Amino acid sequence: MMRRMQTLPGPALPTVFGALGAGVRIGLTDHHVRRVMVASLLVNAAAFLLLFAGLVWGAFTLTAAWADGGFWLFETLAWVVRAAAVVGALFVAPVLFNLLAGVVLPLFQEPVFKAARRRAGGPDREPPGGVSATTGIVATSLRRLARFVGLSLLLLPLNLVPGVGSLAYVVLQFLLGAHTLAWDLMAFHFELHGVAYAEQKRFLRRNRAAMLALGSAALGLCLVPIAQLVFITTNVAGAGVLSAWMDGAPRQPPAG
Repeated sequence: MMRRMQTLPGPALPTVFGALGAGVRIGLTDHHVRRVMVASLLVNAAAFLLLFAGLVWGAFTLTAAWADGGFWLFETLAWVVRAAAVVGALFVAPVLFNLLAGVVLPLFQEPVFKAARRRAGGPDREPPGGVSATTGIVATSLRRLARFVGLSLLLLPLNLVPGVGSLAYVVLQFLLGAHTLAWDLMAFHFELHGVAYAEQKRFLRRNRAAMLALGSAALGLCLVPIAQLVFITTNVAGAGVLSAWMDGAPRQPPAG
């Protein structure tokens, strides 16, 4: 599929929160979205719990020898790594799942996005060349996944700095997660317009405040225990509403 270099208009900051709220309402009221949500809920739950448990269990297992070595420096380092793993997993697991879902579960997400966009009055639109948006989503999700994992690993050494290092790690990991999640939620909108990967990055830089707000709010919802498994899907619906508004649909409650 040929990608075009173009400049898309960005969303106004207030519309970001309104779109996510509309996504929650659609998830609760639209029968089509509910069907997709129920079908993906078990997959979401299993994947999320496995990711969270794997991250934490891996950190505890890898540092077991340090904690039992009897040397205070290694014992301290082990507990620092374990604490970082627990805190990091809270931010990493939702984002990592969304990125993985973009690779292995796009068939669940695309119908939710399209149904919400349609409910919000978005104009009918197909990706350039008539190719399903899912095709481009898989390719770009792999690139975002590699980028997110690499940057997350680079942030880990901050926990070795006493006090302020751990605080900086939490803040930066949250910001990285919010940025990546916003990009992930905008993915179908980009695909509908045939936007190249490089231009997607420029779009996020131009609309930094709105995208950070989108990602922060979505990530905050994904940190709510249990309910996060529903919000993962309603966030995609919210992205569909935002896409419709960005394409000129009137900003109002989505039609029934």
